Amino acid sequence: MLASQGLISLESGIGLIFGANIGTCVTAVISAVGRPREAVQAACVHVIFNLGGVLLWMFFIHQFAEIIRAVSPVSEDLQGAERLAANTPLLEEKDPLDETAPQPPADSPMNHVPDAIGATSVADSLAP
Repeated sequence: MLASQGLISLESGIGLIFGANIGTCVTAVISAVGRPREAVQAACVHVIFNLGGVLLWMFFIHQFAEIIRAVSPVSEDLQGAERLAANTPLLEEKDPLDETAPQPPADSPMNHVPDAIGATSVADSLAP
């Protein structure tokens, strides 16, 4: 969001994501305090895995940013929130009371869903 609005560069945004990835290690380390040895080992593996991933990929931030720029849609006349709105897919809202919407057939099992005790209506649940 910050990079799409021009507040930070894309490369800086990728660096922030890497920092957030390392930041998730804090919860693992905190949860391992006072726990059995296996929990501490799991937290250490989590820290090593995340640090290793960041150290591996930080040398490719510029190439990764170029790939992102190559596959991202470009529109010079839209900036900031307008560009975000243009790239957001619209969801079609459906009115549940719309009678023109397709309905299941009358003999469909969807019209007769049994409850937890197997009754399909209140009258059925009261019958002996």
